[in-house]
Amino acid sequence: MSDGRRVRNLSKEQKELLEEVYQSFAAAGDWPRYRELERTLGFTLAKVVKPLHGDLVTFYTPIGANTTCSLTLRGLASVAAARDDLAHALAAIRFIAKRASQDGPSAQVSRDELRKETGLSETDAGRIIKILMNSLDVHNAIGGVTMQGDGSNVEFGVTEHSPDFVAVDTVDAYKAVNDTIAQRRAEEAELNRPVWASPERSGSSQSVVPTLEMAWQPVYHRHVEAASRQLLNDRHFSEAVRAAFQRFELEVQRRFGMASKGGKDLMAKAFGDKPGQLQLKNADEPGSTEQEGYHFMAMGAMLALRNKYSHGRRVRMSEQNAHEQLGIVSYLFRRLDGARKVE
Repeated sequence: MSDGRRVRNLSKEQKELLEEVYQSFAAAGDWPRYRELERTLGFTLAKVVKPLHGDLVTFYTPIGANTTCSLTLRGLASVAAARDDLAHALAAIRFIAKRASQDGPSAQVSRDELRKETGLSETDAGRIIKILMNSLDVHNAIGGVTMQGDGSNVEFGVTEHSPDFVAVDTVDAYKAVNDTIAQRRAEEAELNRPVWASPERSGSSQSVVPTLEMAWQPVYHRHVEAASRQLLNDRHFSEAVRAAFQRFELEVQRRFGMASKGGKDLMAKAFGDKPGQLQLKNADEPGSTEQEGYHFMAMGAMLALRNKYSHGRRVRMSEQNAHEQLGIVSYLFRRLDGARKVE
């Protein structure tokens, strides 16, 4: 069986980078940081790594010394040593897809179920889970991740598209399913395109000139744009909101250094008043209550909004509602940008 390892032509430095990212991940069980990679490889990464972002590698923050670098499924496919991990990740996706086909949009798959299905050790299963959590190219197959306690209790949700991945056994097959989903979304978006934006549908030879109200679109925080803009443009509103909140949760986990917690519990610890919290920039002035307010706002957003769209629940949502909720998570991201951990 082919492993589908047909990827773009890579430069010598790009190949070295991808191989080092995987070797570091395999050895430590966690994705390496930008600073560590530069020190090990001995060359400046900026020009080497930027063309790969979103396709072969993933960054959740602007590139800097402490930026974590992870590989997508296509990135794994470009590293010969990652063959087994890639096969196990695809097997996990097929299992999640199978459960989605059987149990519908409320399906959930636990860490123990994945281990049993794939026959992996605890260490190997943990590595596969981190691959699925950090890869930008799995958002169609997996609906979200819920973690509790010390991280041993992990559950994957599903999306309306999860059943489409039930037979994928190569990266090429996986990409083909994603491309088909993208095509369907494009066709649906065209059908839902506003009349003023479409000469064909308006019956006129010219587009109607949009008013400022018709044309205005908010520009969200860069992480929200990356996670949600295409879904939003394709009018998949609840999926856009889910993707944004999932990205926010992952970023707080990364900055706080606690991948074992999620949701309300994560926000309570990350922004509380205990040593080790994340302190917002300029929120520690005498008399300021912003830190406390942000603390409760982040917890509330997890309970009221993030959880509503977890586990692949299909919730009908208007465009207006989506913009309002994306505005909330965009604000949370912007204030998180300047936060620092206070020991």
